[in-house]
Amino acid sequence: MKKKIAIITDAIDDGGAGIGTYVENLVNGLGNEFDYYLVHHKKSDFYRGKKHIIVKIPNIPFGREIRKLLLMPLVLNKHKFDAVHETTQIGPFLFGKYKKILTIHDLAAIRVPKTFKLSTVIHHKLMLPLVLKNVDKIIAISEATKQDIIELYKVPKDKIDVIYQAAKSDLFRVTKFDGKALRKKYNLPDKYLLFVSTIEPRKNLINILRAYRKIKEWGFEHKLVLVGKFGWKYKKFLRELKKLDLANNIIFLGFIEAVDLPKIYTTATMLLFPSLYEGFGHPILEAMACGTPALV
Repeated sequence: MKKKIAIITDAIDDGGAGIGTYVENLVNGLGNEFDYYLVHHKKSDFYRGKKHIIVKIPNIPFGREIRKLLLMPLVLNKHKFDAVHETTQIGPFLFGKYKKILTIHDLAAIRVPKTFKLSTVIHHKLMLPLVLKNVDKIIAISEATKQDIIELYKVPKDKIDVIYQAAKSDLFRVTKFDGKALRKKYNLPDKYLLFVSTIEPRKNLINILRAYRKIKEWGFEHKLVLVGKFGWKYKKFLRELKKLDLANNIIFLGFIEAVDLPKIYTTATMLLFPSLYEGFGHPILEAMACGTPALV
């Protein structure tokens, strides 16, 4: 009889970005050695044909936290899983009769707390130490993240395995395509610098704007293209954008179709990625896989 494994896939329901991509690719790469169930919080076409369990987020204050730390362990125990893999930082591991595996992407909320909402910082500071005491195995996505876990939480190094992430090889690669059609679809200029990520303080976008303003004064012709949705604490970025009078030189594409992202990397002159802190940094690898240099 195959062992039952639950994988928590909330990041897919929450709309992509780096961790959502990681979780989706993880699920799509699963074999059939175990009996896998995907645990998440809302309906989606992604789960069609897959074994899955929906645990809804209660519509009450701190509903997400109550669901994750109290409701989910009850559901997981009921289904008698042998192991549960939490793919996003803080799992339902305060109690539960199952092996507990946790992926930690980064400790940015602890390392650079000013770049996050206060509620996120408090949640990490209060809950992560408790969760780490109860996990059986930790997956760190880079050696840097592993060292942060050891330094900040004194976790034994043999409890942590580093499993590096990757750009999806069938998507991010050097390939030929109709560049004119792409430019028409997204109103892209012939020459542009590219930023790909959530618009939030940790990504250091204000300094991108200031540097970009300087090179524009020197006669630099490239536009600046931003791919990614607005996250949190972005009003300061918008004020700086207005102050520097750059609105006519910047193109916001928002969150775009995955099939078009490699093409946007490929037609860019360069990726800009001067983050204040990263656990890994997917866009760097994706850009290089498409043959585009990255300024990091």
